[in-house]
Amino acid sequence: MDLEDTIEGAGRLSVQGPSPLRVGQAGTWRVTFRLGERTTIETGGEVRFSVEREFAPPQVADPARAGYTTVETTAEGVRLELIRGHTFPDLLDECGFAEATRRYETDFAVRRRGSFNRGVNLFAVVREGALGPGDEVTLVYGDAREDARGAGVLVSARMERRIGFRVAIDPDGRARAPYSGFSQAGRCWVELGAGEPERLLVVAPSVVGVGEPVRLNVALFDGDRLLCRHFEGDVRVEVAAGGPVAVNRRHACLTHAHGGHIRLHVAAVATAPGVARLRVTGPGGLCGISNPIVVRPSGDGCPRVFWGDIHLHSRHSDGPASIGPADYYRIARDVYGLDFASVTDHDAELVYRIGPDDWREFQQAAREFNLPGEFVTLLGYEYSERLIDGDRNVYFLRDDAPIFRSCDSDSDSPEKLWAKLAPLEAMTVPHHTVSNWIGAGFDHHDAQILSLIHISEPTRPLYISYAVFC
Repeated sequence: MDLEDTIEGAGRLSVQGPSPLRVGQAGTWRVTFRLGERTTIETGGEVRFSVEREFAPPQVADPARAGYTTVETTAEGVRLELIRGHTFPDLLDECGFAEATRRYETDFAVRRRGSFNRGVNLFAVVREGALGPGDEVTLVYGDAREDARGAGVLVSARMERRIGFRVAIDPDGRARAPYSGFSQAGRCWVELGAGEPERLLVVAPSVVGVGEPVRLNVALFDGDRLLCRHFEGDVRVEVAAGGPVAVNRRHACLTHAHGGHIRLHVAAVATAPGVARLRVTGPGGLCGISNPIVVRPSGDGCPRVFWGDIHLHSRHSDGPASIGPADYYRIARDVYGLDFASVTDHDAELVYRIGPDDWREFQQAAREFNLPGEFVTLLGYEYSERLIDGDRNVYFLRDDAPIFRSCDSDSDSPEKLWAKLAPLEAMTVPHHTVSNWIGAGFDHHDAQILSLIHISEPTRPLYISYAVFC
């Protein structure tokens, strides 16, 4: 592949690497930044390259180990030093939790040597000479030349279609740009290719009433959990081992336009109380069985079970770099068949802020994907006030509510936040409730607006929380 991105005046970023790109693939990626007509980098200045966390972590110490990374330049008389930014796991290996936290914060705020948890930062520092317009600086990730055999490896992809390489510059080493001290100078996306379909995901409502339609979400995934977006073929629906439902739509056609998934709004109709499952046969004979569907008598007043995810991070903070709020709502509703969702990016961190334009994007996405009776979106964000009482998620019932950030003087404490939220239909939920770094405690409490507590996060064992009920 050969990709490039140009930011007027700043320069041009280009990427060369294996194509097509697959999970588990080893190779060498050359990420080149060509300085623009208005860009110079003096002695002490830096070029910061960011490698996404889907790749094996780049390292600069051992040429024989995976991810070995080097830097080179076309400029004569210029000497560069490549420094790998610290990650939080790196520091945990060296010292305890509290000291690792202190050093991690210092790396960002003072020495700017931290690596944001979306990936790893590598800093090409100009030690001698200066870079000028037209000069090139190339990061060689997975340098596998004869004297350096440490190829890079794409280790995961999660739900992303694209993985980005980014570059930013500090022309004089004085860190004068906002937040991180570096000015963004380019980003290139590497397109991922899914393998052959290996799993057919079939999601149905957990509870329906007699006479109600049964909605189905069907999605094709490869062995690395990537959507097979370009696959097409017939989809056949039938009742698995009998059950109190009548199939209403037995066939559907999955096309390239569907992007690897299809939503069948009236796939079947519930006919009598009981439990049913639906079987779906897709392209190539791949078969999937739905979750159990409990059919209740119509109007029996029994509680319904709904499924959702109300803590999702996007490209606006530390989530997948190519996924925005609208992408997440689309995936939650149309691929995984969730009933509700909320995108809750951090409002303010060391290297980013949710600004007015960003917040309008959140509002628009929540408004666009909310489907009454089918899918509920909650406008929200993660209020990241760690000095006083930790992180807590904020949720609004309306999609036009304003954001009250932890970095703003009129909302920089829980009490100030709750005062702002009081006139609105909103609630807050404490997050990471046992973390001694960013955990939300209970010294600050408002029973009117704090009615739920985050109790566990199984994918992040450092922050497993005690069960607390209120």
